[in-house]
Amino acid sequence: MRLVQLSIGIIGYLTAIASLLALFGFIAGVGPQGGINDGPTVSLGCALAIDTGLIALFGIHHSGAARRQFKSWFERLFPPALERSVYLLTTSAIVALIILGWHPIPITLWAIVDPVAVTIIRIGFLGVMAMMLLATFQIGHLNFFGLRKPLDAHLTIRTPPLAFSNRLLYGLVRHPISLGWLLAPWLVAEFTVGQLVFALGTAVYIVIVTPLEEADSRREIGPAYEAYRAKVPGLLPLPKVRKPTSRRS
Repeated sequence: MRLVQLSIGIIGYLTAIASLLALFGFIAGVGPQGGINDGPTVSLGCALAIDTGLIALFGIHHSGAARRQFKSWFERLFPPALERSVYLLTTSAIVALIILGWHPIPITLWAIVDPVAVTIIRIGFLGVMAMMLLATFQIGHLNFFGLRKPLDAHLTIRTPPLAFSNRLLYGLVRHPISLGWLLAPWLVAEFTVGQLVFALGTAVYIVIVTPLEEADSRREIGPAYEAYRAKVPGLLPLPKVRKPTSRRS
């Protein structure tokens, strides 16, 4: 059974990495599967309905399956070590559905052709990818991608949970991975209505799900997270504005 769990964990890890790279390629329009602006076109209304529906499906699953209640239900029916792996496998399936089912809306909003500007945009896009990857190592790369628990179960060890980190990226913003998803859809040289739909849909999802993640973190970490929230901004790396204190004479 432990070998089966490890195998599922490895498959989940590799699948999650592959789907993440495929989604980045889809956004940038450089993947072998094509990009947001590739594929057969349909009417504007139909494309909007399908594309927003795909984003909503991702959001419902990605936020719902990450909540404590769902995890508790899953662990009553299946080995707890597989919870994250199964979550990532189903997420990867939905990502594949988005890539394959997306209908382009190739109405150009802007197009940058200057070679220097295009190069800067591509470097920025790669920088965002690197930032998000680094963030996973700060919070436990193997745990984030679902391999830590199956590996521990196979080796019959218990790896201590990674200590709460408020350094590097997490010292700038509380949600650097979410910040990456906010930035990535805009870092393209040619921006279309289809890309706008993806960018806005992603932003709406992040705005909705971030308070839920914050609530989970407050429950799990406690007062230390409250102090962290008071010092570090959520999504934008801007300095906190302190409210002036009134003085009594």
